[in-house]
Amino acid sequence: MSGDGSASLRAGTAFSFLLGTWTLEREIVGQARMTGQAEVLETAAGGAVFRERVAVTMGNGAEFRGSQSYRVRRTGMGFDLLFAETGELFQALQFCRSHSGTLRAHATHVCGEDMYVSAYRLGPGRCFLVQHAVTGPRKRYRSRTIYAAAVAG
Repeated sequence: MSGDGSASLRAGTAFSFLLGTWTLEREIVGQARMTGQAEVLETAAGGAVFRERVAVTMGNGAEFRGSQSYRVRRTGMGFDLLFAETGELFQALQFCRSHSGTLRAHATHVCGEDMYVSAYRLGPGRCFLVQHAVTGPRKRYRSRTIYAAAVAG
């Protein structure tokens, strides 16, 4: 096993990899930056709850706090992300192991007339990356979020 833990990553382990507490840094290109924490906690039903709490700094300097939650449903080679409030599917993620040893998935989501095109990378080590490109008549932005395992202490 390599020192970063990526040697043990297999597509069937994506759900387990997600569990835990993470720090996050998000950029919505040209619009805002966010920092905060995410928790992914397994539920008694075998799924998980994914909760984020962030401090937001807008491009104009305005600051506020935000949060969002998803449900996570385990699947054979990945997991589904569902909106916490409605249970509606946001994205179904099926992971494949890349040549570098990371796990990667791509997904889309239609929101009205807007389209989310997303890429997910788990690893190397205890970190993961989520990128969204959103286009349509109501939304147009790119975001990049880096999650790193929170250090206990």
